[in-house]
Amino acid sequence: MGNQVDLLIECHGKFNAATAIRIGKEIEKFSPMWFEEPVPAGMIQATKKVVQHVNIPIALGERFNSKMELKEYLENGIVDVMMFDCGKIGGITEALKICAMCEAWQVKVAPHNPFGPVVAIAQAHLAAAVPSFLILEHEQMAPWAITPPIKIVDGFIEVPSEPGFGVDLNEEEIFRNQEKVDNGTYRPPPHDRETFAPSL
Repeated sequence: MGNQVDLLIECHGKFNAATAIRIGKEIEKFSPMWFEEPVPAGMIQATKKVVQHVNIPIALGERFNSKMELKEYLENGIVDVMMFDCGKIGGITEALKICAMCEAWQVKVAPHNPFGPVVAIAQAHLAAAVPSFLILEHEQMAPWAITPPIKIVDGFIEVPSEPGFGVDLNEEEIFRNQEKVDNGTYRPPPHDRETFAPSL
């Protein structure tokens, strides 16, 4: 891939501190953009131990349900990128409070999104409004659920300018695809992996 792609290392909270440190030291030389959830969420002391031994920015927070869960991480200086999720953190208002907290502590925000296009558009609006924004997770799941569909230009989501979030639910398509989900025939749209990993 050369130097044209940032590497984001996802640990999914699967390691203890010792294992995370061993892995982190092995991958430092590749200068990853971040080391995500090297230890389980909520383990403040274990996270602190990893931060003390590994020279990679630490990203976490996709499992958080409240801004209060972030407070101790900020106070201990052991998070570099906060990955809250508007779909579970309490919506846009709560997300704005989290962004303000992160800005005060010089922590970047990179919203997480496993919930589909409505949350993607909501978080795109949020990203356009906060100075602490870094990058936005987006997956092409259920693109038919909204109209107009999400528009991506040169790798950036185009933020709609219409009232509200600028999109409407496509209830007919949602109902039609839900029937397929219910009877086991739904297949998600194929991803264009060649765009990101061309054959050598």
